[in-house]
Amino acid sequence: MINNELNKKHSNLIMNEIGNTIIDIAAEEGNLNIVDFVLNSLKMVKSVLVKQLVCNKKNNLKETALHITVRNGYVEILNRLMTLFDNGSLIKVVNDNDENGNSVLHLAVKNNNVDIVENLIARFDKDDLFEILSYKDENGDSVLHVAAKDNNVEIVEKLLIPFYEDKKTLIKVINDKDSNGYSTLHIAVKNCNVEIVKRLMALFDDADSDDLIEVINDKGEQEESSLHMAIEKNSFEIFDKLISLFDNKKDVLIKLIKNKDSSENSSLHSAVKNKNVEIVERIIAVFGNDKKSLIECIKDKGWLGNSVLHIAIENDNVEIVEKLIIWFDEDENALIELVSDENWFGKSVLYKALENDNIELVKKLFKLFDNKKDVLIKKTIKVLENENSFFHKAIKNGQIEIVKKLINFFNKIKYLKNFLIKVIKSKDKLGYSSLHIAVENGFVGIVRILTTLFNDKNDLIEFVHDKNVYGNSILHIAAENDFVEIVKFLITLFDGNEEGWNKLVNDKNKEGNSALHIAKKKDYVEIVKILNPLFNDNKETGIKLVNDKNKEGNSALKENAETDESLHNHNSLTLLRRR
Repeated sequence: MINNELNKKHSNLIMNEIGNTIIDIAAEEGNLNIVDFVLNSLKMVKSVLVKQLVCNKKNNLKETALHITVRNGYVEILNRLMTLFDNGSLIKVVNDNDENGNSVLHLAVKNNNVDIVENLIARFDKDDLFEILSYKDENGDSVLHVAAKDNNVEIVEKLLIPFYEDKKTLIKVINDKDSNGYSTLHIAVKNCNVEIVKRLMALFDDADSDDLIEVINDKGEQEESSLHMAIEKNSFEIFDKLISLFDNKKDVLIKLIKNKDSSENSSLHSAVKNKNVEIVERIIAVFGNDKKSLIECIKDKGWLGNSVLHIAIENDNVEIVEKLIIWFDEDENALIELVSDENWFGKSVLYKALENDNIELVKKLFKLFDNKKDVLIKKTIKVLENENSFFHKAIKNGQIEIVKKLINFFNKIKYLKNFLIKVIKSKDKLGYSSLHIAVENGFVGIVRILTTLFNDKNDLIEFVHDKNVYGNSILHIAAENDFVEIVKFLITLFDGNEEGWNKLVNDKNKEGNSALHIAKKKDYVEIVKILNPLFNDNKETGIKLVNDKNKEGNSALKENAETDESLHNHNSLTLLRRR
């Protein structure tokens, strides 16, 4: 009703087809005289109604006269319109959105109109300005977020300078998060905008170190601090700028470096992970001569229990490994801990180096042990003797190339070469050596590789005869699984050594069974056929083998005889009877 009354008396308030009043049109065209004329014509109207009908009245684009003025960058008209409002009312008008979700100040910032921004914020005290800067557009961005995302250094600085003397409020403004959980500093770092980072850091002096730490350590959506983000972006310049204010405060710097992200990684972990040598060097320089603290930082566990060295070795980064391990050269205890340090999967630093088969990198580690070879050998053997080591797993999985690589690695390092046989002979809890594992899985290729490593024939024969906790030799295992090719290969190992072969064939397990007993019981015809004809030239031995009894009192001839007819297992029985 009031609107209608005013519209009748004041034609200046009548809207055109797109919803603009005369004052809107004047604002669009930048005509200050008309704006003054319209406002003067409304002097007799209550000021509250003028504010409601002139500056709160929206066109079809949901723009007020203030939006139109700011969009077009008319500073004088803006100042004239703002005279109609006290600060409380003006905050509401400034924060009002157009159809694109832009407040008046958002619009000024997006248009990069520094003069408009200056004139708008000049009207407000610190508390009111904090309220305006906290206001978010429909994208969840404050005007400060918008300025930072647009890399608008000057506007970022102008928005923050009013809070210079009030560091608590300044921190709140800077740490205010956008819809993605990022603060103004996070945005600047992620955009690699060095100038904005510099301006933000310049707001804090040496006396404000605690406040600055709070800003730098503030974490985003992914629980990353600004330091972690700078590292992720491989920006040495930003990383250096973030910590340079603390160069004379080593304790503070070390705390910053050790601060962890959601993956429990420190800045050093992240720098090594990103293979950024320059940042790694900068971090190392932070510790100065404090070798103890640096070693602790290097050994500190991050994601999946990995130390910094685990990560460097995982990445095959020889340069970074070299820069880190040099700090262990005079501390034997730290050196031993370095080699033994295990992640959540039980993998030590040395284990990872061996697993990656990086000879150059491993040599860098081993170089530290020039005067401590016994320690190194002991640790190396311990790693590889473990039944869950990658060497045993490679054999179990038939990964012949990995087995070859490891053997090649041992052969290349002179003082480890003699320990290769010891690794191969090492057993798990069930007494399975590498050879037992390879045979049980039918990996004839790996069996061939392992047996060729023995230069001493007698040592090889002894290894082949070796038994697991069940008393089974590799021939028992091959017969149990009908691995014909492996049995045939084993025969070749005893070429010219009939006595050694006879001993292997006659070997009994804890149940008193020879390989022939097992093959006959399972009716593995080919295995029986291979084992039996060996004694054609020695009938006495052949007869003894066939008639030899197990603990149940059965010979190979009688083994499973009661069930032969029902199971139709006549083939192997016939072969034996031909003896």
